[in-house]
Amino acid sequence: MTRIIIDEEQCNGCGDCLGVCKSRSLEVHDGICVAVRPDDCKLCMLCKVTCPVGAIEIEV
Repeated sequence: MTRIIIDEEQCNGCGDCLGVCKSRSLEVHDGICVAVRPDDCKLCMLCKVTCPVGAIEIEV
């Protein structure tokens, strides 16, 4: 099972990760990125490398 871990204290809600997520696993709610469909994650890691503040980690 894939876990997308978002550090809510670091996340600035910029949405950069949404633009690169091919599986649409992420959404921004109340200014914070949320993994809404982690099981759909393709493990491409684009959200992690795109995040300007390093708030996203992926565990497999």
